[in-house]
Amino acid sequence: MPPQTPDAPPRSSVADPLLGTVLHGKFRVEQTLGKGGAGKVYVATQLSLGRPVALKVLRDDVNIEGDERFVERFYREAALAGALSHPNVVTVHDYGRTDEGTCYIAMELLDGRSLKQILRDGPMELERALDLFEQVVRGLRHAHRAGLVHRDVKPGNVLVVAGDDGREVAKLLDFGLVKSAAAEVTEITRDGSFLGTPHYAAPEQVRGLPTDARADLYAVGVMMYRALTGRLPYESRNAMALAMAHVRDPYPAMAERAPGSAVPAAVEAVVRRCMEKEPDARFPDADALLSALLAARQGLALPAPPRPAPEAPPEEPTLHRPARRWVAGGLLGAGLGSALVSAALLAMAMQGSPAIEAGAAAPDRGAEAVAVDVADAEAPGADLLADDAPLVLSVPLAVASVPAGASVEVDGQVVGVTPYVGQITLRDGAPPPVWLRLEGHEPAQLSLALDPAGATGAAELRPARATPRATPRKEEPAPRGGRSAGGGGGAVLVDGVAFTAAEAAAALRFANAATPAELQGAGISGRQASAVQAGRPYADLPAVGAAYGVGEKTMQRLKTVGR
Repeated sequence: MPPQTPDAPPRSSVADPLLGTVLHGKFRVEQTLGKGGAGKVYVATQLSLGRPVALKVLRDDVNIEGDERFVERFYREAALAGALSHPNVVTVHDYGRTDEGTCYIAMELLDGRSLKQILRDGPMELERALDLFEQVVRGLRHAHRAGLVHRDVKPGNVLVVAGDDGREVAKLLDFGLVKSAAAEVTEITRDGSFLGTPHYAAPEQVRGLPTDARADLYAVGVMMYRALTGRLPYESRNAMALAMAHVRDPYPAMAERAPGSAVPAAVEAVVRRCMEKEPDARFPDADALLSALLAARQGLALPAPPRPAPEAPPEEPTLHRPARRWVAGGLLGAGLGSALVSAALLAMAMQGSPAIEAGAAAPDRGAEAVAVDVADAEAPGADLLADDAPLVLSVPLAVASVPAGASVEVDGQVVGVTPYVGQITLRDGAPPPVWLRLEGHEPAQLSLALDPAGATGAAELRPARATPRATPRKEEPAPRGGRSAGGGGGAVLVDGVAFTAAEAAAALRFANAATPAELQGAGISGRQASAVQAGRPYADLPAVGAAYGVGEKTMQRLKTVGR
């Protein structure tokens, strides 16, 4: 693609106002590469050096305007990740925040294929797989030593490029900075939430427990399993069932999952230990895993890969924007963080859009540059859950209470009465709040149990303390807006609706005996009908009006029944 000038904006600039502009006075935005989970990725030119970069601009709802907690975490975690300097971790050039509050990240452009794309070709040769995964583990070891845990290690987050000597080089992407920074919605502040991809999630992640670097090692084991056999250890069409398989199902021997594979026992032993259910049973750290891989290679008399360059000690992170520094190869911005920026490369890898070699002009890919490959599925069936599928799913919900008849409130909405069977939406593996409410009893919030069958919960409701309530004499009308006693023996006023004695008696009988269809046939909404059912049986009409969720409109509909 020829260089863009302010007088000649790209053809697609009408659709994207950033194209052809200069962001923060530093980066000329030239071409769209695609969309990631947290923003949009562009090819841009860093004006100070004239070099092409991958530029990621965070979504407006990720960069929360005026949220200083977001800004502080953005800079802190970007500084941590930006301090990483390793051949197996993507290089970060710069990051910043515009005067308008938009956060952006710039990183090296790379020409390669994601490991996810490579694995579509089938099982990898043993020597190639060991070489690439040793590099992945080296990159993780460097990040772990700097205090960063990836939490979403998967094939889509590993980019394989050609090194100067022709050897394949694995580059680790996406340390989850955007996920952890965005509105504080991940495990940083919300216990029980799930962070990761279900195909490669460690059991403790699925269960919403605190995670450490050993969760990354579990994911490496799952990736190695797939690379060596062409099959995932666990497969399912349902994301929750797939995630729970990592918690409950035993390790499946490779010979059983892929009878045609011939993985040496020493190598499978490494994979098996990585995939232990309990973190304490896994390798204690990436260094121990790397030693085990090297020992397995040596025991099989496989040729050793070229010796990697020694790692530099991690730099002390700072909370402010780091100063620029001279290093071999040019002037690099020491910020930005692979954790944030690697999501941009992830977007390219997921889409099958190759990145661009540093120093090369950006090719004109046209419409192909924005085609997102999200429909691929895991082997062997095309109907299995794709490994980049977001964990937002609907699962069966079963709720019971003692006594029965309590209204079930999901995320503030009444959905039915106990015993209740329906659906519930899990977001990042966490259910919304579920409450049970029954007249005369204290409300109870359920703690749901999640398993492959769905979500279940039950509670024994405690009787509420009776509250004395003054009532007017039956022959005297109650003040407007109040509720009078009387099951229909005299005129009553409930929620501002006046009932004659006959109307009150008919309404009371109807409220106690009507089916859901009959209630809705009388003009009562489904939600209000559930609320009426939840409080049965009613001693008098004011008790109907006092039921949780019942209001003036319901009482007006009940009045028409007695006419």
